Amino acid sequence: IVRKDGSIRCVHNQYSARRGQDASVSRYVLTTDITERRQAEEEHRRLIAIFDATKDFISTSTPEATLTYINLPGRRMVGWGEDEDIHTQLISDLHPQWAREIIINAGVPAAIRDRIWSGETALLCRDGREIPVSQVIMAHKDRNGALQFLSTIMHDISARKQAEQNLRNAN
Repeated sequence: IVRKDGSIRCVHNQYSARRGQDASVSRYVLTTDITERRQAEEEHRRLIAIFDATKDFISTSTPEATLTYINLPGRRMVGWGEDEDIHTQLISDLHPQWAREIIINAGVPAAIRDRIWSGETALLCRDGREIPVSQVIMAHKDRNGALQFLSTIMHDISARKQAEQNLRNAN
């Protein structure tokens, strides 16, 4: 709808009718302004498109470390299907034991304390391979400082690690 001030609002209309005892019909319209919801949905679609355009692994989780989102490149990186349910998986399920210890003992606590942590860890693929990654963990808090969710971005550094190994072997 167009408001008097010229601004445009998205609305959802629900129609109903009621027949009175005298056979008259009363019609009702319930109009709900859904502009903010539509804007949030559009922003969500844009962010997902950005996340899916990168080669990096991007994920979010609950404060208890249960996964809530993994972008498509991230799923491909570890061998998970596009439609596979991840909501029973923990952040630690994505990493070999040595990397889990770094994330649990250093990464997450530092992110909660400082809002961000970065370091080198590894992803654990379904086929058992380890992919060395540069990882950033971010803690997202509400205005009162309560942890709302965690997010992470992991960049595959296999080529760099191989180049470093080649240099060591050459010396």
